[in-house]
Amino acid sequence: MADRLTREDLLLKIRGLEERLRELAAWEGDRNRLMAQLRTAQRMGAFGSLARGIVHELNNVLGIIMAYTEVGMSHVGQADRIRQDLVHLLDSAKRAKDLVFQIQPLALGEDRPREPLELSLLVKGAARWMEASLPMNVGLRADIPRDLGRVFAAPMEVHRTLVDLAGFLGKALEPTGGMLHLGLSALEVVSGNPPGPDLPPGRYLVLTVRGEADGGKALGLSGADGKDFLAREAAQEQAWAMDFSLEAPSRAAFTLTIPEHAEAGNAGAEMPRELPRGTESILFVDDEEELARLWGEMLAGLGYIVRTATSGRQALEMFVRCPEAFDLVITDRTMPIMPGERLCRKIKSIRKDVPVLMCTGHAAMMSDPMLRASSLEGCLHKPLSIREVAAKVRLVLDRAGAAGA
Repeated sequence: MADRLTREDLLLKIRGLEERLRELAAWEGDRNRLMAQLRTAQRMGAFGSLARGIVHELNNVLGIIMAYTEVGMSHVGQADRIRQDLVHLLDSAKRAKDLVFQIQPLALGEDRPREPLELSLLVKGAARWMEASLPMNVGLRADIPRDLGRVFAAPMEVHRTLVDLAGFLGKALEPTGGMLHLGLSALEVVSGNPPGPDLPPGRYLVLTVRGEADGGKALGLSGADGKDFLAREAAQEQAWAMDFSLEAPSRAAFTLTIPEHAEAGNAGAEMPRELPRGTESILFVDDEEELARLWGEMLAGLGYIVRTATSGRQALEMFVRCPEAFDLVITDRTMPIMPGERLCRKIKSIRKDVPVLMCTGHAAMMSDPMLRASSLEGCLHKPLSIREVAAKVRLVLDRAGAAGA
């Protein structure tokens, strides 16, 4: 007969079971958290796929608008009143192109190096995200003028910093409710004038994120809280001067002073009177039929002999039939069945010396090593502009001609 358990043995077993139950409960909590993270990752993956499609279609639509506008400008005289309207239309389309280019890494989760960016467009884009993430009792107002200038930054840096600052002030405003204000202005610093001691002379853009509690109630933070938070942000962003001020018990503000990029300024949408021309033969490939037709006409207008294809397979068939007939291939990157890189490899396997240009909305991500690895002579940033295309085509053809001489 088995020995009977003593009272102490029973208590030990009970305590052991209780410990195991606690571990199981902890594991269940971890499991639920992991499942929630998995669902979030799956949603973000789906959002990324949707965003890539939206960006691609936006670039195509903007490309059609820009191409038709540039065709129209080529058919009217310099003094024609309609030409000025077309210039304004093209300028607006290019601003939209710039906005898509700047918000693209935010939607797709891409990192992009620092480059000249129009700050007002980035701030307006970030404001949409900020508004959705603020507490229900905190509103958002933005006073962001256009065309103040460009700064040298990466879109993700600007977006992350703004969302972090807004989130910090939003939490401080949540107990009382209130309003978050976004402001952007220009600052000219002259030697010897405030704030000259802290900033070298030059032109700056000043971005302010200000929180104000309803009814003059005190905010739930101190100056030390804001300074500590700002120190962590500033450690990640050395290029910007950052400040925090508790302007009143009910009002606090972060101020970011960013040097304007040395090459800031809008060169305008007006096209030069003379674009580079040529007589060589070009194969232009884009699965958007309207774009293929338009660019065939525009390149033909510059003197080139142009044939167009609306798929990678069609382009390859045309090239296989007569490889020596083409001096240059220009292809879209994102196409079904046979994308641009695959088409390029096929073409290069048939005739290695023919230059290939890739049209993509991700041109900034294509480094020189990536271009060489894909056997590409260069990239054109979608949506295309006639000035960029004409210059790049002439450059690549002249290089190819010099190499073959």
